Amino acid sequence: MSKKFQIALAAFFCMSILHAQIYIENVTVVDVIHKKLIPAQTVVFSGKPITAIKPSRQIKIPKNSHVIDGKGKYLMPGMTDAHVHFFQSGGLYTRPDALDLRKHVPYEKEISWSHHNMEGLLQRYLKMGITSVIDPGATYNLLKLRDSLKENVRLPSVYMSGPLITTYEPEAFKNLNKDEPFRLLSSVEEAKKLVQEQIPYQPDFIKIWYIVTGDAQKKKEQAKELEPAIKAVIDEAHKNNLKVAIHATERFTAETAVQNGADFLVHNIEDELISDDFIKLLKSKKVIVCPTLTVMDNYYDTYGQKKTYNTYELENSHPESIGSMYDLKHLIQTSDSVMLNKRKTRFSEPKTKAYISKTDSIRAVISKKWLKEV
Repeated sequence: MSKKFQIALAAFFCMSILHAQIYIENVTVVDVIHKKLIPAQTVVFSGKPITAIKPSRQIKIPKNSHVIDGKGKYLMPGMTDAHVHFFQSGGLYTRPDALDLRKHVPYEKEISWSHHNMEGLLQRYLKMGITSVIDPGATYNLLKLRDSLKENVRLPSVYMSGPLITTYEPEAFKNLNKDEPFRLLSSVEEAKKLVQEQIPYQPDFIKIWYIVTGDAQKKKEQAKELEPAIKAVIDEAHKNNLKVAIHATERFTAETAVQNGADFLVHNIEDELISDDFIKLLKSKKVIVCPTLTVMDNYYDTYGQKKTYNTYELENSHPESIGSMYDLKHLIQTSDSVMLNKRKTRFSEPKTKAYISKTDSIRAVISKKWLKEV
């Protein structure tokens, strides 16, 4: 984001000026409904709600008012990050299920880091113009932390599920008690229990990790076998007035989930292009889709030791989190060198590059198709 295209968020930090009218003067308002820019506007508010947006020439600002100069800047509605996990630091050691480096950094340290830095991370979000954050897969301890930060008006709003109700539980995340981000779903009978277990922690919604493995045929068979349990979770959540988010990246798992009442697909479909009928199904059920177009590429680049950062990223990221990415240069000299070199080679192979290109293309085409239907 260029300096000229800064969002005038300074208003949020003027909340302490009790009872005073605040004016953002001569700002260009981004009208996202009508898709246009409206220059030379003055925005008026006192506290949280905006009370007026009018051409600056039509507003006479009283003396002793707090005025923010918006000239050369843009004011837009706050953005939403619709898929983040606070139990993950974003650093190199945060996914021991994918890259197990726990002998170098214990996972308990990662958990502690995430708890102590959640507020700082939210402040970084606000700096980027993000005023709402959705965590589709947290922990019971993080739900408590969400509650403790809720009254801080200088932080984005946080909407969070409890642990992911999953058809597959990674070994690395087991036995963590209230810091465990997964709860294994193995039967229809357990579905109600797993939803009810979360109710006392007041999650904003329920999340399912609908994971199937093997070749295409085996995945379809697993998806069908798991369908009754998936439906039972969704039904129990809806009985308790909770929406259901679901990780389902295959077309058939996504379609099965939506047909059974899922409200929010947290990833794009990546295995095949979708039909117009599937688009109609999503629209008829008012399902929200978060495409997460950049996630996998960042994993591949990190494990392939090809990840680089620009000046803006280095200046605005948490130094410990982003700095850990450079640890690979040193870990390559340890007993993990064979494993890390295998990863580096794997993510440089032509077949891996071809797979990445294919899934990227599918996600991009599907996203464009969805945008045409909005």
